[in-house]
Amino acid sequence: MKYFFILSLTFLSFSAKTQLLDPYQEWFGFTNFFNTEKIKEYEIKSIRLDISNKKDDQIFYDKGEFLEYEFTRRGLLASSIKRIQMTRGYDTSSSIYMYDPKGRLIFHNEFRGPFNFQYVFEYDPGENYRSIKLRPNEPEADTLYDRIHQLYENGNIKGELISNRNGKSFLEKKSAYSKRGHLIEEKMIYLINHNEIKTTYSIEFDKLIGKHYQKEFDDKRDIIWKYQYMGSILEQVEIFKDGILNEKIAFTYEDDLPKAIILRNFQEKFVRIYRCNYEFY
Repeated sequence: MKYFFILSLTFLSFSAKTQLLDPYQEWFGFTNFFNTEKIKEYEIKSIRLDISNKKDDQIFYDKGEFLEYEFTRRGLLASSIKRIQMTRGYDTSSSIYMYDPKGRLIFHNEFRGPFNFQYVFEYDPGENYRSIKLRPNEPEADTLYDRIHQLYENGNIKGELISNRNGKSFLEKKSAYSKRGHLIEEKMIYLINHNEIKTTYSIEFDKLIGKHYQKEFDDKRDIIWKYQYMGSILEQVEIFKDGILNEKIAFTYEDDLPKAIILRNFQEKFVRIYRCNYEFY
């Protein structure tokens, strides 16, 4: 699970703040990839993305797959559901989120098929926090990890040092910001073997126009996102993997909200459409 957003949520560029889908986040997962301020502005209660697929030389088919997200009145993600078709029947996974009065995540209940995991977050007055992962359905509740997260600032760098229950630091996360407050680089450094994952962000006229993810160990990855805008609205995203165009994502809008998100995968030769359905408070 990725919880680095606890640290970096508030440091978004102008372009991210004007989009419903936050371009800094990974899309179509269980965690929040929506712009909280946009959710609040439009008083969105839920978003359901109905999924249709089409392989090349075939017609579109709808198998009842969907993603659904519910939000609090503060624009925070309250729950998420994913339903996909398997060889036999459907697999439904879900997550539930709870927050403190400051909007900080304090509890996450995760259901993945037969598995149930719970995450608990405890904060001290200095905004450092503790994260605990539990497996509650075991005969004796099993603690999978117990971590301490120490936050720090050094010039334009905001960091997070993560330690295990024995006090040994094993992971450091760093975010670098420009003078205008735009996120321009993130690093995830594994302190034991010094392996590193780096993501750099390209900003032009206060808009995120590019993102570059680099992982140089194990399953090495080199992924580039290129963002194109129509005025201030995100129009298209191109995704390159190892220098080859892998996916293209386009948007249609209605009343400044995405009506449909069309994903074309060139390597696997299919098209996927996410049709956006909104419920408002």
